[in-house]
Parts: sequence; C-alpha cells; structure tokens
Amino acid sequence: MKKVLITGGTGLVGTRLTTLLTEKGFEVMLLSRNPKPLSKIKQYRWDISKNFIEPAAIEGADYIVHLAGESIAEKPWTNERKKQLLENRTKSSEVLYTAIKAYPNKIKAVIAATATGYYGNSGNELVTEESPAGKGFLTDVCEAWEKATLPFADIARLVQLRIGIVLSTQGGALVELQKPINFGLGAYIGNGNQYYPWIHIDDLCGIIIHAIENEEMKGVYNAVAPNATRNRDLVDSIRFALKKPSIGIPSPEFVIKMLMGEMAAVVLDSCKASAQKIIQTGYEFKFKTPSPALHDLYKRKV
Repeated sequence: MKKVLITGGTGLVGTRLTTLLTEKGFEVMLLSRNPKPLSKIKQYRWDISKNFIEPAAIEGADYIVHLAGESIAEKPWTNERKKQLLENRTKSSEVLYTAIKAYPNKIKAVIAATATGYYGNSGNELVTEESPAGKGFLTDVCEAWEKATLPFADIARLVQLRIGIVLSTQGGALVELQKPINFGLGAYIGNGNQYYPWIHIDDLCGIIIHAIENEEMKGVYNAVAPNATRNRDLVDSIRFALKKPSIGIPSPEFVIKMLMGEMAAVVLDSCKASAQKIIQTGYEFKFKTPSPALHDLYKRKV
C-alpha cells in the first residue's frame, strides 16, 4: 500500500484529500503540531520552530503532499502578520527538506502547494505557468513559497501547484461569498468584473492524486478550473444554486479598500489563469463551470 504524508492535513483541503486518498487505497499519515494518538489517521509531530519532524513520518512515507501554510486572509496584514505568513511557508519547507534529505531516495515525489496569487492583478490577460510574476504582497509570498520548495527537485520528483480559489461548503471563500446572499444581498466585490481562478475542492484533490500517480508530471501547474469566472458571475451562480431570492448589488471598491487595506487585493485582484497545462497531462475535470460545481457542493455538502 502506497503511503502519503500530508502537511497541513487537518485544513480544508487536507481533510478532503485524506478522505479521497483513503478511498483510493492509499495509507495517509499527517504531520501535526499536536498529534492525536487516538486518531484513525496516523499522526506524527513536527515543530517548525525547533526544526523537528518525527523520523518515523519520513521513514514510512512514499509521497509527500505539502499543504502547510496559514490562511492569507484570516487576519489583517500588519507588518508582523506579513512576516509570519512569509516565514510560515518558507520555514516549514526548509524543515521538511532537511528531514527528507536524511533519507536518500526514500520519497518518490513531493506535491507542493503554492497559489495563483503568484500572478498578481493580471486583469483580463490569460496567464499561464510561463507568465511572469505580478506585483504586491501576494506575489511576494508565492514567489518565496515556490523558491523554498525548489530544493525538493534535487531529491524527488517535484510538482508545484498554483492553487486557485477552492470552492467547498466546509469553509474558505464560498462560505464567505454566500454570507450576504443568506441575508438577501448578492454582493459583487468592487465592480464584479475581476476574474476568479476557482476550483471545486474535489477537482483540486483529484489533481493532487493525479500528480502522485503520474510519474511524468513535474514542475509548475495551475490548479484551477478550465473556465475562470468573473466575480459577478460567480456570485450570481451562488445565488441560483442556493435558490434564495437576493438583490445583486456592488460593494464599492473604495469601501473594501478602506475596510481591508492592503489585504483587499485578495478579493479585488483579477486572475484569469489557464488550466491547459494540467489538462495536457491527462487530468479530466469533473467540474468545468461554476453552476454544476456549486449544485454538487450544496447537494453533497463537501
């Protein structure tokens, strides 16, 4: 049985990925700051601040999925918070690399998360994995994130996934976008014309599993649905999927910037990211447009 070690495995994506990997016959193990000894999924301790990972975690793994990283939009971007977000991603990768290096040829592949924030605010331009990095703090984080995982390529097959906005009923962007709709307001963000590079959580997990199984995959891939969608259209799709009457209104850009400061880039930046490269590897998307994706999510509560 192939064994997969996940960092950030108790988060939104990691939790769903654990379920789907287990269903496919993989054995899943998690790295956790506070491992639960009675958990059905085997957990091992790691402490980034002390450069520590339980050796048994690496000894038992065939593949590593590196998802660890605190939520970008969870807290205001103070200077201290920005430093924390950067260091959290780079330090965890450095500690993991050191641990893997101690076991030559043990790990077959590392699937490492990054984000489409790499492209910054790219407007209406279709961006591919070959496009240059954008500007701003989100770009800085993604560039540092990817740079920190590059050394893995010297000791294992490395796949870096630039992940878009993950849609799930269990947390993340979808839960936030639907809140105004629950009160009868379908609130567009800014003018609503910015592109959101969304992906159904099961397609994201499917891509990760595909990257584990496909030995030809290496390098950077956009983990986004084939059809990037404008914020306005995504909000409308959520309204229809919920079958709740609501009034579509814009949230003025200046108000969002006033409330969120520099962090407004998370919701105001436009990114029309291409999925062509991942499609060329043979991955078949289950959900290519928002409406079927949303109906599925609300029906199955995933």
